[in-house]
Amino acid sequence: MAAGIDIINAALSKLGEQAILSVADVSVPGRLANRTYADIRDALLREFPWNFATQRASLSADVATPVWGFDYQYTLPTGCLRLIQVNTTGDEDWRNESGKVVTDMTAPLEIRYIGSVAVDNMDPTFREALAARLAMEWAEPLSQTTSVGQQMATMYRNKLQVARVADGQEDKVQLLDAPDFIDARFVSAAR
Repeated sequence: MAAGIDIINAALSKLGEQAILSVADVSVPGRLANRTYADIRDALLREFPWNFATQRASLSADVATPVWGFDYQYTLPTGCLRLIQVNTTGDEDWRNESGKVVTDMTAPLEIRYIGSVAVDNMDPTFREALAARLAMEWAEPLSQTTSVGQQMATMYRNKLQVARVADGQEDKVQLLDAPDFIDARFVSAAR
């Protein structure tokens, strides 16, 4: 079973640092992990619509309504890091403003979002990418050199690519409709 401290220690290991027992550790790496781990984790979760972190909800309208512009507002679930989709029946307008979805759509409002997830529910390739990202972010403060940071940045990019490819293979391929001018080009080229 993985834990946040395991990911932190994997990052520290990549930098040649000693493991810590908790983020309450008073060492320089412990204080750095305590200040930055959660923000870096959440930023990486937000950057991509990870399947393992995708959640769905059906929201009830808030009693309060927007001051102007829309008829309804819906409070996003606790732990929502990124709103991916609002299930609409057409081209209804909506916006995510300050943790609320404002819209003219009536309840229930069905959404998909990236949410906070327990470490054990994270894909192993994501955990590897997160450890590499932490190592990249912590490289200069801990090693006092930019070359280590550059090495960690290269490792992070590689680990992130592996994680995104693995994640991308876990759902249906979505084909994009070609605009008419592209279809016309290929039809005329075939003649």
